[in-house]
Amino acid sequence: MFILWHRICRIAFPLLFIICGVGLFLPRVPWITLVLSTAFIAVCAIGVTSALLTLALHFFEFRFSCPHCRGKNTAFGMHEKRFWLNCDDCGLTEESGPLNLHLKFTPKAELDAPEAEAG
Repeated sequence: MFILWHRICRIAFPLLFIICGVGLFLPRVPWITLVLSTAFIAVCAIGVTSALLTLALHFFEFRFSCPHCRGKNTAFGMHEKRFWLNCDDCGLTEESGPLNLHLKFTPKAELDAPEAEAG
């Protein structure tokens, strides 16, 4: 679910938002109105879903499943405008690349290595 939510937030939502904005300046023909209405409904649905997901993550201890092992022993957050998901069993999955469109996985062994070297 984390990968799906990443793609919705970083790719689908901005594209739908741009369609809504551009659609305001286009002539009112039936097919443009249909596309505009569909995009607007999708933007509203993503907004409501985001609000509910935020409440579930914060108050009801909802957890994303790990994209690698499907376990629920995860922590989710945002740092420097990047989403991240830390699985206690696998490691860290975080956004990377231009516009944070890619996901980078760092295995737990690599995350624990600096601690072992420091000790």
